[in-house]
Amino acid sequence: MYYLQGTLYESGQWLSQGLMLVLILSSLYYFYYANKRYKLPNVLKILNIMLIIFTLYGSFIMLFGNGVSYVADYQYLKAIYMSLLPVYSFYVFTMKGELTEKTLKLWVLFFIPIAIASYFRDQREALLAAMEIRSSREEFTLNSAYIFLAIIPAIALYKKALFQYSLLAICSYFVLTGMKRGAMLIGALCLLYFIMSSFKHKSNTKKIWIFLLSVGLLALVYYGFLYMLNTSDYFNARLEQTREGNASGRDVLFSVFWNYFLDSNIFFFLFGSGADATLRIIGYAHNDWLEIAVNNGVFGIVLYITYWINLYKTSNNTKDDALKKIIMLFFIVYFFKTFFSMSYNDIPIYATCALGYALAQQKMGNLKQINIRR
Repeated sequence: MYYLQGTLYESGQWLSQGLMLVLILSSLYYFYYANKRYKLPNVLKILNIMLIIFTLYGSFIMLFGNGVSYVADYQYLKAIYMSLLPVYSFYVFTMKGELTEKTLKLWVLFFIPIAIASYFRDQREALLAAMEIRSSREEFTLNSAYIFLAIIPAIALYKKALFQYSLLAICSYFVLTGMKRGAMLIGALCLLYFIMSSFKHKSNTKKIWIFLLSVGLLALVYYGFLYMLNTSDYFNARLEQTREGNASGRDVLFSVFWNYFLDSNIFFFLFGSGADATLRIIGYAHNDWLEIAVNNGVFGIVLYITYWINLYKTSNNTKDDALKKIIMLFFIVYFFKTFFSMSYNDIPIYATCALGYALAQQKMGNLKQINIRR
């Protein structure tokens, strides 16, 4: 419900803040419950350690300050908890049989209209901001494009290929028109993986049908790309910036943070300069690896690498095609996002519900196989 703010009700109001608090507290409870009740998969065990480390670092700046502002101190833990903790809730709900495939597929049908409303809200706010400074711009880069990427993993649950590809087409349209270069790159990778993996364990007749749908989807995306090229000056400018190597100032940020990390004394090099230390330097790194390197040091980087390796291995070890696809699509979206945006503290429940469901179903599948062997 918290993620409906700004669409069904205004963000920043008491309802929004109240729902956020409820979500965090309930997620903390299910974090405790999942660890006490179940033997968690390795990827969640690594996530346990990450959350404990983030909590220690975040609690320190909340108690002693970060030299930036109290809002920034509070925001560090809030963003991480909102991003990572809900996966435990959905894991528990699935293990208890309360979150089923049918329920999750129904949720997706609600997620997409909410995402579309968020998209047009962001577009409206950007237009109003441009009008306030007397700008004639009518096209903008919209962060809400990433919401549609978050929905893509759960689409793998649908059995009907036509319905799957229809939903993919909708998500692709908003990712493309959102004009976030990183989102478009990740979206393309998701489509390629989704299409390639859809042919596995299918009859020849179904393979032909999937091939036709894939060609149709890629044709629609290509036509949309050409249409944007022919009608949007801003879209062309974004592509030209990419060709010229213009990273929207990220190259400067990366250089500053990389040099800061390398020049740190041995303690800060190993354990970091503290939560949100990047804010004391110049601002957020817009790159998870540099953000964690500066904040949490080599220790944090090693932990983060271990998390991603375990998530990838979990996908490879999953036998069920739909669950394997969910986990791998989640990996593609949020691993590649680590390199040019913030990932670990910006995962909406549209994605964590699918990941929690898939991890729990995979765990239950493994337990059934063990019992059968016995």
